[in-house]
Amino acid sequence: MKTMLPGATIRLLPQRDCPHARSLELRWADGRHLKIVLDQGLGAWRTSGRRPTTFDGSTPPQAQAKILKSIEVAVEMKDGGRIASPLWMTWGDDG
Repeated sequence: MKTMLPGATIRLLPQRDCPHARSLELRWADGRHLKIVLDQGLGAWRTSGRRPTTFDGSTPPQAQAKILKSIEVAVEMKDGGRIASPLWMTWGDDG
C-alpha cells in the first residue's frame, strides 16, 4: 500500500485487533474522510471467469504494486450471490 500510495501514512492493525466487520478508512489532511465497511470481509467474493486471479504476496512491494495496477478483473459473489456481503460507506468532513 505504501508503494501504491506514496506520501500516505498507512496503519494496519493485527488481525487479532480487528473487529469482525473489517473496514478501510481513508483520511485526508483537510479533515475529509471515507470509511468503507466490509461486513463479512471478502470471503464471499471471487473473480469471475474460469481462471482464478492469483497474487504472490511474497514478492517485493514494488513488484506487487506493479502487478496490482495491471490487474483488470470482474468480481462476483460466490454461489450466484445467494450469500450476502453487505458493504457500506460513510463520508465526512471534520472541518
